[in-house]
Amino acid sequence: MATTGFQASNLSDAIQVINQMLDWRLVDEAVTEDCSDHERDLEYRKSVTCRVFMGFTSNLISFGVRDIVRFLLHHRVDVVVTTTGGIEDLIKCLAPTFIGDLSLPGAYLRSKGLNRIGGGLPKYHICNANMMRNGADYAVFINTAQEYDGSDSGARSDEAVSWGKIRGSVKTVKVHCDATIAFPLLVAETFATRVKPHH
Repeated sequence: MATTGFQASNLSDAIQVINQMLDWRLVDEAVTEDCSDHERDLEYRKSVTCRVFMGFTSNLISFGVRDIVRFLLHHRVDVVVTTTGGIEDLIKCLAPTFIGDLSLPGAYLRSKGLNRIGGGLPKYHICNANMMRNGADYAVFINTAQEYDGSDSGARSDEAVSWGKIRGSVKTVKVHCDATIAFPLLVAETFATRVKPHH
């Protein structure tokens, strides 16, 4: 796939970047002077992996990749950011759900361990969250949006680098493709290869 050109090459690059991300461990990095004793412990350093963020619009749950999202949530994704329409289906993948009341006070909900989730753009929120840690170490985007209209979804990863949302030293990949095609292939060649089958 890496030599076939156009988006197949980008998909191949995305697979490579995600596999690098999944292989990374803190033990691969040099111990710095400001590390605590805990952070210097070899077993601890071997156990620290990348925190994996996944963002998608709600239509992906409705149109065929629900089982793939569920697989990722059970096996490796740490943080999910989606639009409001996908929240109900996503929650149903994980546990029983409750019908709430939007007028309930936020502090009350927090005291009960409940969250009220609003909408927003997944890519925007994930990139902004990583800006608070001086940029993401890995970034792969799959969408059909173009940059000509100024949309965040269409922006190239270099735009996020300019804001410090992605570190300038990392390889980023944008696959211009229908996510219902590219996402299953990407997961099959990355996350799924690392899960041992049940016998």
